[in-house]
Amino acid sequence: MAIYTKHGERISNESLRVNDKCMLNGQIIKVWAKVIGETQERQYWFSDLRCDQKGEIQSVLKANSKTQKYK
Repeated sequence: MAIYTKHGERISNESLRVNDKCMLNGQIIKVWAKVIGETQERQYWFSDLRCDQKGEIQSVLKANSKTQKYK
């Protein structure tokens, strides 16, 4: 599963996450993520992210939220 920014930079799937400030009326509007090769996490508009398959970003977010709870 590959997720990209609108500029074509690849996002590290493991770094993709949301918090309460990323939500508006129960909808995800922003996400926190790291671009591969960078050290700083940045916030991206959800609508600016690109993926290969529909629903892929939500699947990665769901999987990451489960693993973060158990750390």
